[in-house]
Amino acid sequence: MSPRTKKQLADHRESRREEILNAALELFAKNGYHNTSVEQIRKKAGVSKGLIYNYFKEKKDLMKAIVMGSMEQAGQFFETMEELTNPREKLKLLIDLSFDYITKQFEHSKLMVGLSLQVDQFDELDQIVHGKYAGTMPLLENLLKEIGFPNPKEEAYLLAALMDGIGIQYIVLKDDLPVETLRNYLYQKYSLI
Repeated sequence: MSPRTKKQLADHRESRREEILNAALELFAKNGYHNTSVEQIRKKAGVSKGLIYNYFKEKKDLMKAIVMGSMEQAGQFFETMEELTNPREKLKLLIDLSFDYITKQFEHSKLMVGLSLQVDQFDELDQIVHGKYAGTMPLLENLLKEIGFPNPKEEAYLLAALMDGIGIQYIVLKDDLPVETLRNYLYQKYSLI
């Protein structure tokens, strides 16, 4: 067997890191951050404790990596939107991406909702989340202004609150929540169809 190339080693390293993060995500979402131990994460990921500490100095670094990944994903939502020129198409895409996140990335969504209710317990994460929110709201406000809403700032906050509420309801009700009905209602509310 020949030795691995640098790329193979880097790919393997990234794969192991992702396995650890996925295990942490699942356990944090199921048990909560404070009720999940590094030992539980180790067992779930099938790795040694030393390997976890090779990638992450402490448990809160796992949480930070998960949150930062979520922030990067949100940034990609907006980058994808910027490829479109029609503001209504942008808003429709944002709504679609949000619903897809809520329904197709359930564990991640559940964790992020739970964390958002506890973000003040994590000083560094609190700053990151508030910074991201402060940067996102003006983008949403400008989009709604382009569409022609008379109070785009207030409408941006309302839409954000609606999406957060739908996310929470989906966590609680899951398949009993009429997701497609809500999506279509938002399309109608914002004249997207």
